[in-house]
Amino acid sequence: MTTPSIVMNGRFLHQDLTGVQRYAHELLIRMPELDVISPHAPLGSAKGHLWEQLLLPRLCSGRLLWSPGNTGPLTYENQVVTIHDASTLDHPEWFSGSFAKWYRFLLPRLARRVRKIITVSEFSRRELARLCAVPLEKIAAIHNGISPRFAPATAEQQAALAKKHGLEKPFVLYLGSLEPRKNVAALLKAWTNLAPREHELVLAGAASRIFRERGFADLPPGTRLLGRVDDDELPVLLSAADWFAFPALYEGFGFPPLEAMGCGTPVLCSNAASLPEVCGGAFDGKTGAALYFDPHNADDLTAQLRHALTLDSEARGRLVAQGRAQAALFTWDKCAAKTRAVLQEAA
Repeated sequence: MTTPSIVMNGRFLHQDLTGVQRYAHELLIRMPELDVISPHAPLGSAKGHLWEQLLLPRLCSGRLLWSPGNTGPLTYENQVVTIHDASTLDHPEWFSGSFAKWYRFLLPRLARRVRKIITVSEFSRRELARLCAVPLEKIAAIHNGISPRFAPATAEQQAALAKKHGLEKPFVLYLGSLEPRKNVAALLKAWTNLAPREHELVLAGAASRIFRERGFADLPPGTRLLGRVDDDELPVLLSAADWFAFPALYEGFGFPPLEAMGCGTPVLCSNAASLPEVCGGAFDGKTGAALYFDPHNADDLTAQLRHALTLDSEARGRLVAQGRAQAALFTWDKCAAKTRAVLQEAA
């Protein structure tokens, strides 16, 4: 299928692979007809913004531009932009001063100027409309997908990974960064309250040095730091966990809990922002795809952790099956088809 006269802002091609860049890469694979314009070499943050604002508009030659990574040139109206969430507008205190100041300047103006906005959840759609003062009709909510590689790993793969990382006890896994909105401190407090316990809490995705720099020097007993895990190992690590815990305060979509569900690991999840929308109904023993807790209430998180770790095998099996069914609803092929339709309409 051709998509005439549409170009893609390829600044993401020279950026580290996080959720936003993964989104752009996955859709580019499925939309090879797009003409991609990118810098010739990696650029720092400031130079990248200058390239995007000053040079990119001239290279588009009047064609519709799709900017998939939250930012785009302010002077170019013939544009669709994907804004993944409104966190910098709603909670600037979670970010560095210069970062928050730039995005609080850019995003509302960009949102009002472009032809159409794409975002990744109905929650983000409503937040962007409210904070950028644009009509809801201008914003399309298109859920992300998850890769089919997030599927249960074999017992042999799990055993090899456990041996490599010295994971000798059953464990509850947190995977992610240490941004304030990830709320890791609440999980650590709940883990302290849970003692005594038979499981370990494994924190993956950030190095020990980063933990110390951000005030996590005194980790509770029974806590392990894995640091950054190779991307190829993530499905195995998620499969090996007894539970996946995700205490985030704010997510525009939230890949990790869905990826855990795809790997057959039950999920204990914050009930904030887009997470109930994405992770499905609350588990009541028979239906629902996740256990939820209030991320602002350490006692609730402690109680739900205790409940999770004592769940009987029959109920746990139902939760795993429903989690896998929930994860299967989110595919990159669906996301690409809906995105293509929005772009063709705008073009």
